[in-house]
Amino acid sequence: MHSYRWTVADTVVNFGAGTGAPWAIGYLLLAILFFYVDWQERRKN
Repeated sequence: MHSYRWTVADTVVNFGAGTGAPWAIGYLLLAILFFYVDWQERRKN
């Protein structure tokens, strides 16, 4: 993992600046995937 502590704001700044985009996009997709799976599990109950 990255040595610095990141926040959502940092990720947004990275998107805006165009720096660190590859890992930011990958991490964002992963977060969305986990959120979606968790949401689907809650809907079943």
